[in-house]
Amino acid sequence: MLTIVQVESEEGIANIPEIGMVDGVDVIFLGPFDIGASIGSVGSFEPNGKTMTLLKQAELLVRETSQKKKQEKGFGLCLGGFRAPGRSLKEMFSEDVGYQFVSGSLDLGLLQAAAVADYEAGQESME
Repeated sequence: MLTIVQVESEEGIANIPEIGMVDGVDVIFLGPFDIGASIGSVGSFEPNGKTMTLLKQAELLVRETSQKKKQEKGFGLCLGGFRAPGRSLKEMFSEDVGYQFVSGSLDLGLLQAAAVADYEAGQESME
């Protein structure tokens, strides 16, 4: 069994060291859009802005907690998440950042695509 916990807020980020050390937690999955929304900065991903600063802090905490967990329990954590706009997969998968998996789709994007498809189908049915 693989247990994934998603961190989506500034408070959650602050608690990554405790969350990551819980027995059974295998993956900490970061949600950059929800992190931004939690601080009133929806869709704002400037390289040195608050959302990206928090996201980078969260990534660092996951890496540090993974090392600690590996030393204490023999295995670490996996870092996962969604890709923030303007961020390359190459950077995310680099040794410096450390993601091991990245989700290809966002729930918001999937909902938007479904809404557009429904709208277009409705328009076609009225022609």
